[in-house]
Amino acid sequence: ECDKEDLTEELCVDPGKESCEKVPLKRKRLSSSEHSIHELVLVSLGGSQWQFQLCSQEEMFSWEKCIKSEILHSLCRKEVVSLDGVRHTVLGNKECADCGAASPDWASINLGILVCIECSGVHRNLGSHISKVRSLNLDSWTAQNVKALENIGNSAANAYWEATLPTGSKPGANSSRKDKECFIQAKYVSKTFCSNEVEKLI
Repeated sequence: ECDKEDLTEELCVDPGKESCEKVPLKRKRLSSSEHSIHELVLVSLGGSQWQFQLCSQEEMFSWEKCIKSEILHSLCRKEVVSLDGVRHTVLGNKECADCGAASPDWASINLGILVCIECSGVHRNLGSHISKVRSLNLDSWTAQNVKALENIGNSAANAYWEATLPTGSKPGANSSRKDKECFIQAKYVSKTFCSNEVEKLI
């Protein structure tokens, strides 16, 4: 037998909201009648409504808990992005931007380049104000950060950072760490190889 108390639940749902904030609830008590039941009404900010009729207060609270959980799960869900385009289609990204090592799997998100693991260690020592290093495999990525890598890439970045680099002076994949450190310092900190005639891309 259904409870005589009539309750209406309104859940305010904002599909575009990005933060994991608690979804506000409004509960309105209606007049009791002999044939009244519990009602659960979902109301979106777009004006759409879904109405459910339930036979007990316990059932209503159970539905409320499940729906709120699903809403919060949706709001808190991590963004899933693909880095395949960054690895394989952006010009120059098949090799480390600083030493030419194949298949780099680290990135500097503010410089917009991919680097090998050894060069990434040198970048970390520069400080995050120079280079913000992330792993393509181990770290979480947002669409905004991926877009930055797609818009720049190793070839475009090196056209700026290595504009006046003398032929043969760039370290290779098998060069010593010391040689790589000196080169990377000169390239990004001292900006030794930049040219004023080249438009800045970063």
